[in-house]
Amino acid sequence: MSIVQPTYQVEWAPAGSFVDISQYMISADILVNTSTSSTAVAFGEQATPRTTIEVSDDIAGAAWELTPIRVFLGTGGSNILHFSGVVASRSRNDRTITLECEGFTRLMANRRGYSPLFRNRPIATETTISSIEDPANPLYHAGLINWLFWQTGGRPLDQSGTYPNAAFYYACDRSLLTPAWTWANGERALDELYRLARAGGGQIYQDKNGVMRYIEPLTLASAAATATYTDAEMHSISERAVAEETIGTVRCPYTRRVLQPLQQIYEDATPIQIDNGQSETIVIETQWPIWAWGTVTVSAVDGGGQAVTPTVAFVSQAAQRAEIRVTNSTGGPIVLYKMVITGQPVGVVQSGIESFGSGMPERELEDNPYIQNRSAAQRLCRLSHDFYRVTRPIRTLNCGFDSARFVGETIHLTYSPWGLNATPHRIISRQDGNGATMDLDCVPIGGLPVRDDFFIIGQSYAGGDTRQWGY
Repeated sequence: MSIVQPTYQVEWAPAGSFVDISQYMISADILVNTSTSSTAVAFGEQATPRTTIEVSDDIAGAAWELTPIRVFLGTGGSNILHFSGVVASRSRNDRTITLECEGFTRLMANRRGYSPLFRNRPIATETTISSIEDPANPLYHAGLINWLFWQTGGRPLDQSGTYPNAAFYYACDRSLLTPAWTWANGERALDELYRLARAGGGQIYQDKNGVMRYIEPLTLASAAATATYTDAEMHSISERAVAEETIGTVRCPYTRRVLQPLQQIYEDATPIQIDNGQSETIVIETQWPIWAWGTVTVSAVDGGGQAVTPTVAFVSQAAQRAEIRVTNSTGGPIVLYKMVITGQPVGVVQSGIESFGSGMPERELEDNPYIQNRSAAQRLCRLSHDFYRVTRPIRTLNCGFDSARFVGETIHLTYSPWGLNATPHRIISRQDGNGATMDLDCVPIGGLPVRDDFFIIGQSYAGGDTRQWGY
């Protein structure tokens, strides 16, 4: 019997185009995951694919900082993409180089965005071949998750033909949550993405093809199983579980926000001198998000103390940030000594807390700015209770290398000593060594709510259908 050895193909793009460096590779270790918590179905958990690649020092002269890199795995020459990302760090000795690589969350980690204030939009909208994803389009109406993906270099997967040179691609489900107000206020884009996912339910992760995905929670357990693992396919099996991760009672705070009338939203009396013919760009940040910016009034005097009127214009406007340019064309230097801005803010008018369930343990969810009324808090309480009310162990299968298995896939697991018989599991992590074996972390998904359990607005149903109302 012939034995087919696993193959690795490593490519990177230090000069813009991908080149094959497999001939220099010594070893590779790949980890791809959807969650890092002990509750594998948790909402908005951070997950970063990683790979460590050891190569010879023949490529020492190439640029490496945040260089795009990808790894294909396969057997018999049939390679499948399993990792895409960038080189995050490099170490070397006199013979070899070790490249520590991370997924595309690395590109979002230190980027910040100031968005407009969005009104009555789902936190994520479905990406399609025709969805409008470019914020510069006047018809733009995508969710804030889509906006953050775009601003950090992503482009929609379904429109990859239009954007062949994107830093990465993304795909979004339509979220269950539609807050009255959503906005990005300059925090790290990655933190904002996970915060949005925790508010609406669902997960953000990078799949084996390098696509950043937001999936709404009712799809976590919806896919049919595509493979079965039994004693015959596994070298070993283990599991771990944490009782404290379950929920008896869940509590969720909310903060109601309401559009306020036109009012003064900013005042500054810091003196600024502007020479003749020069401009000064002033950046302001507001306490509350602004729905509509009003007027800018400045007070200035010339060298003789006489009042003058410089030219004032907005350079950019976002929900909590604006850039204003003041230009002096009076013929001499001036001192700007006061600036007053009006606008319509969205202010906090009420706070509260909702709960669902009974008994212990109790868990209070974070005070999330996107939970803005009682109904949203009640919905997230019920959703969290349905997902966290039972302990779901994470089971690790050590088995033979198979390039076809991927994170997010549903498999059946049969292991009679534990009473498992074709029990559906979702793969949440895949750890590869050098091709001989792989570790699959899986979580049982039986009993989780799925889309088929509910009536969905916009779908057609036959008479006599019995389903639940949605969250």
